[in-house]
Amino acid sequence: MKQIKFDIVFWLLLFIIFLIAPILRIWIVFISWTYVVAKSYKYIKSRFILLAFSITFFTFLLGRIILPLFFSTPPNSHENMDYFSANIWNFTYLALFLSLSGLYLGYSIGEQKWSTLLSPLHYGNNSRYYYYVRKFAKRLVYVSFVFKLMVTIEIIKFVFSNGYLALYLTPPHSMPYIVYKLADLFVLGTYVFLATMPCKKDSKFVLFLYIFDACVSIFTGRRGTFMFAVLLVVIYIYIRDVYSTNEKWLTPQIKRLGILAIPFVLVGMFFIGFLRAEVEIDSYTSSNPILSFFYSQGGSVQLIGLTKQSIDRLPPDQWYLLGPLLHIFDGTTIGQLFGRVEIEPQSPAMAMHGDSLGDYLTYQYNSVRYLNGGGYGSCYIAEAYADLGYFGIFLINYLFGWLMSRIRTWLFSNVWYSTFSFYVLFGILHAPRGQAFSFLKEMLTPTVILVMILIHLYAREKSKFTQIRKE
Repeated sequence: MKQIKFDIVFWLLLFIIFLIAPILRIWIVFISWTYVVAKSYKYIKSRFILLAFSITFFTFLLGRIILPLFFSTPPNSHENMDYFSANIWNFTYLALFLSLSGLYLGYSIGEQKWSTLLSPLHYGNNSRYYYYVRKFAKRLVYVSFVFKLMVTIEIIKFVFSNGYLALYLTPPHSMPYIVYKLADLFVLGTYVFLATMPCKKDSKFVLFLYIFDACVSIFTGRRGTFMFAVLLVVIYIYIRDVYSTNEKWLTPQIKRLGILAIPFVLVGMFFIGFLRAEVEIDSYTSSNPILSFFYSQGGSVQLIGLTKQSIDRLPPDQWYLLGPLLHIFDGTTIGQLFGRVEIEPQSPAMAMHGDSLGDYLTYQYNSVRYLNGGGYGSCYIAEAYADLGYFGIFLINYLFGWLMSRIRTWLFSNVWYSTFSFYVLFGILHAPRGQAFSFLKEMLTPTVILVMILIHLYAREKSKFTQIRKE
């Protein structure tokens, strides 16, 4: 409790300085982020998830405005931000400060109530129920991976033939509908399997397939799929290593390999960005591709300022925070029964009525890019302000911090809470450049819920009448 009081005083003092010293505001944002990182690293065993989120926060929201304070990062262009007024810049800095303070306080207060009993890590590992959940999930992973690979290869061929942006205008659907539904189950199967806390030996091949799928997805141009999947696996392995008492998940060799791979991955992601955009690399990159990666990825911060600039012109009756949930049934069989028709992607109708702030802002500020399949992405901070104002920015970030602090509890308490925690974690990591609650749409689809119920019923019935046998 003493630490919480200190943190509250610290953030209040920073806020006062922020208000009275406008010239220092960008530095205060940087100090705020540094404080979150330093405190996360100091208590890394309990705050590794917060540290991981701090990395995505910097990558997508701070890189473009912080790096020029220390390095030369040509080109000196912020796209729409070049035309921001001083008031818009000050709003952007305030939104970032409120976000960092809300995240940190939400996590700190949330972790105070987290149980220190870590024995649930072994919950049901030897029980019949979890044995059959794990068995079903592993088979689901193996079967669905084949279909997932088929769909990914189809997308790769399409992108190579038509370009990356065409993927968002007319995505390929040349295979039977059932193929795509089975492919979608690969992620669910992986999450359920990992949620049963299998031993390291039993996990290796499933983790390999998950990472392999992420690596293959790079050739579709979707860098985010790869980066967030890898980050999710790193978090899972780290947590298992910290709280497993009978096996070591992170060996010194793996740690060294991971650290050495980071710069190569960042450089690779940077150059892939230009290949998918079909532009000349020499016209954009600096002499340091790693700095250029963070600079180029930091463009999501512009959505915060663009939202403030457009706040009086936003379409009425749009709820951007709940957008993914409001349109979860659009275009589905269930949705058609209730008249929910899927809006055409990259269309004016989607921009104005699709509850997607990223679509609206791209359409308003670069309609040619939007109608050709491009987009600015989105940003959870911008969505929070559009729906709930300044209070919403702090509230949503506090909620995200609290959710991240609870993920360890959910991972170790129940297989279904644990499964949901994977969806929540992936969604929050993506939120700086995506929709705030995209994970709701991913984990609450009828297919996901139906398959989870099926796995539960199978495991419950099998565990009643059979003894566990080694496979």
